[in-house]
Amino acid sequence: FMERDTQALKVLERNIGRTDPLRCEIVRGDTFSTITAVCQRLEQKNESAYFFIDPPFSYREGMEQIYQQMLSLIAALPRHSVKLIAIEHMSSLVLEDNIGVYALQKRKKFGKTTLSYYM
Repeated sequence: FMERDTQALKVLERNIGRTDPLRCEIVRGDTFSTITAVCQRLEQKNESAYFFIDPPFSYREGMEQIYQQMLSLIAALPRHSVKLIAIEHMSSLVLEDNIGVYALQKRKKFGKTTLSYYM
């Protein structure tokens, strides 16, 4: 898990404690800064991971470019590091069928929020 918000980290730690803490790792900080190191560790371990990406909605102050940054980040993810990418986003934003080498598998709408799955 990658998170920079202190309050979200507390909730995340509590939730992980209710599941399987030995199979989880928290990376504190901005995903755009930490993702490279995470992918390098996955490569060194010859492992891949599920990526659940939940950026702040773009209407929040200072977040106007967040989706373009997110798409660039996803397109740059090394294929060998990825099992599946799930993106939570505003339903008003329709993501492309392909992001880099990753192809849309499914979309599921929940009111104002949509989950899009890529492999």
